[in-house]
Amino acid sequence: MNITFLSHHKAIIAGSVVVAGIAVGAVFLQKPESAKQAGGVYIVAPADITEQVDAGGTVVPAKSVNLAFDHGGRIARVNAAVGDSVYAGETLVTLDASDLVASRAQAEAAVQAAQANLAELNQGAKPAQVAVYQTALSGARDGAVAAIKAAYATADDAVRNKAYALFSNPESGSPSFNLTLSDTQLKINIESDQVTINKELTDWSDAVANLTSAGDIDAQISGSEHALNDAGAFLDLVNQALSVAVPTVSVPQTSIDAYKASIGAARGAVSGASQSVTAAGTALSTAEKNLTFIQSPGTSDQISAAEAAVSEAQASVQNIDAQIGKTVISAPFAGIVTEVDAKAGQVAGPSVPLVSIISNGKFQMEVYVSQVDIGKVKAGDLASVGLDAYPGQVFSAAVITVAPAPVQMTPDGAAASGSETVTGPSAAYKVTLQFDNDDARIKAGLSGNALITTEQKTNILAVPSDSIILRGTDTYVMMSASGTSPVLTKVTTGISGKGLTEITGGLAPGDGIISFTSAASSNK
Repeated sequence: MNITFLSHHKAIIAGSVVVAGIAVGAVFLQKPESAKQAGGVYIVAPADITEQVDAGGTVVPAKSVNLAFDHGGRIARVNAAVGDSVYAGETLVTLDASDLVASRAQAEAAVQAAQANLAELNQGAKPAQVAVYQTALSGARDGAVAAIKAAYATADDAVRNKAYALFSNPESGSPSFNLTLSDTQLKINIESDQVTINKELTDWSDAVANLTSAGDIDAQISGSEHALNDAGAFLDLVNQALSVAVPTVSVPQTSIDAYKASIGAARGAVSGASQSVTAAGTALSTAEKNLTFIQSPGTSDQISAAEAAVSEAQASVQNIDAQIGKTVISAPFAGIVTEVDAKAGQVAGPSVPLVSIISNGKFQMEVYVSQVDIGKVKAGDLASVGLDAYPGQVFSAAVITVAPAPVQMTPDGAAASGSETVTGPSAAYKVTLQFDNDDARIKAGLSGNALITTEQKTNILAVPSDSIILRGTDTYVMMSASGTSPVLTKVTTGISGKGLTEITGGLAPGDGIISFTSAASSNK
């Protein structure tokens, strides 16, 4: 007869161990005095069993985040430093939003004008009311003139003060790009475009000098937008050349890097000026339409159009507000700043992390449980955690999540970096524990072990685990009665813990069984 004795042991797979007790070294196993050992015979009696899973892992913050801007820009203020405690919603880094603020003021004025226009159509216009829209139109024209002049000054500075520093004879018909490039055609293109943009700026300068609010503002806005687009394209070409420029003794890499920063800032300024001119054109167009509406009889079609104009103007304000909101990095939750890579005046790139935060005082522990034991673990299970940094001390926690898929484990019991879902003996499931209390001793990165209590039963029949015999898929014990030979008896089992296994069928209190190790003698 092929019989296998089942030895009780800790099956260590991917860092998890099945043990008993709710803390490291603590044994919550009670046996009544009636459980006696007589000549190698263990008398079956009720006992208490606590089943636990032992898993190693690392403390992590409950929340952590790297913060960046959606769009690039020049940093205006940095209000955070490493180690600072921040509250949810606190402003950490701010971009320069002056252009957007100006655009919002224009958009808000357009909303007010659209609303007034709608009211006039509904109520019937009066001379005094018409005068209001005429004043609004005059203001929009003045604003457009101001935006065009400011845009010209910005473009002129960007091209003639910043970019021309890279040319010899920039104002002549034969400028020369001073940097050494491996791409000859790129150098030719830059010099050709420089001649074109120089003439365009000269023509624009003449137009701006003669520009008044009584002139053809719409045409000037269109011409300005075209010139700004050309200036931006020219600066992009220069920036492309800087990216492939070959350092020389006269123009070392440090100078090239400085030119890159200068041209990048100039390109950003031109983009902002273009937005301002476009916004001014929108405001002017809206003011013109509003005046036309107010001076005309209010038909149903006009009223519908006026309502649409109000919605459009309000949407414009909301869009600008959204853009302004994206110029601020705020703390999404209360916590501690762990990294800051931002300085006032620096040009921040889009999606480049500038500030990192971890949650304040809230920590979790991530442990990995083998596929053999994971079926026993569920959310809500209580756990006792021992950290290597504090020998002998126990921290209470509870399971909050159990990963639905396993990961590959390394030989030292850690999750393999970038591992995909796998199966096999080296696969394990991540289990996340939440500490019950905020404790200053608990810090991110500390390692330790967690005893997860998966089930507890009291006053149940139990026998030493080492007395269990496996025969195929069935379990047996050797029953012993006084004056008779031991009899192989089939039993059904339940949970196990600290050397005991629950008996759910096949034995009754008072039955005697053979114990094969010293486990029985421990119950004398």
